[in-house]
Amino acid sequence: MTSMTTTRPAAVFAAVALSAVLASCATETDTSPGGAEAEATASPDVSTAESLNSEPEAEAPSSSAAGEGLTRADSPLAHELTEAGLASVLEVQTREVEYALRVRQEELLAECMAERGFEYVPEFTAQEAAEQVELPERGTREFAEQIGYDITFLPPESGEIDRNPGSGDGWYEAMNGAALDGEDSFDLTAEESILRSFDHGCSGSVSRTIYAEFPGYGAYSIQLYSRFNDFFRGFTQVLMDAAEDARNAEIEADWAACMAQGGYEFANPGEARASLYALEEDLLAEYHEEFDGEAPSEEEVAEANALEIETAVADYECREQVDYDSRMLAIEFEYEAAHIQENREVLEEYIAAGLAFEEQLRP
Repeated sequence: MTSMTTTRPAAVFAAVALSAVLASCATETDTSPGGAEAEATASPDVSTAESLNSEPEAEAPSSSAAGEGLTRADSPLAHELTEAGLASVLEVQTREVEYALRVRQEELLAECMAERGFEYVPEFTAQEAAEQVELPERGTREFAEQIGYDITFLPPESGEIDRNPGSGDGWYEAMNGAALDGEDSFDLTAEESILRSFDHGCSGSVSRTIYAEFPGYGAYSIQLYSRFNDFFRGFTQVLMDAAEDARNAEIEADWAACMAQGGYEFANPGEARASLYALEEDLLAEYHEEFDGEAPSEEEVAEANALEIETAVADYECREQVDYDSRMLAIEFEYEAAHIQENREVLEEYIAAGLAFEEQLRP
């Protein structure tokens, strides 16, 4: 899948960066020991939650049957935010809304810079958004059949051309505002920091519009700041603890038995993916040994791609057959619910702050 890079307004950048982090959890998170290390680097997966329900004595689901049908939309945190009236925080993380936000942001930047006498070329367009949305979502059969694990068996390209390198006197000031002389913003609250950024160049004025036009974005953004940071980053530990749970062994054994019927010898989905990454490393070894060394042949790449798709489809089918993801989520949600209960005061403070800030941002 083609990756896109975008020069974003300062106030918007932090929240969008967080969105990328969350996406790594919200899409096809593998809680098996062999695959957890890559996905578990995520921090506050707003979808990584669900049992913010204030019933700490509620019985947690077992890993076998009670997890049936679970998705990340059922997470404790998602449930709590929805109940509190902050469902919009979850909506801004859907790729359709995120792409719409980025397109709108780029259009506004171009308009603002033109008004100030400078050219700005949008770094993410409506056409690019439409192309991205048409791609299948991770975790679906379509993704496995068309993209596999999204592994590239080709040498990296020379790099994308910066559409906006910045040129002419005053370009950066027009974009980001004048440099602040000795202004100390470390003691500002998240809300104060965002509001202050609105006064700094086109990036600030565009941020003001973006926050107003996309409900939930303000509350989403303040998750990054200090007084909530530890709570949301605690979901990383949730993923790590869930990955070490002894009940995973039964679920992985069911998946491995299914895969064995197709001739695969993997202990868990993480191992399946790792085998393809190892193949990628082998194919590109000669290229990396020398600067711009020999790349794999078209035939080798085609064979690797075919093996990737074949393995990814078998992986998907066995996940479905043994209800792998849902059963793993049932375990993860137990740890998540415990984290929420242990930090309920912080969560309630965040919800109150989020609702208040959203109200403040309304035009």
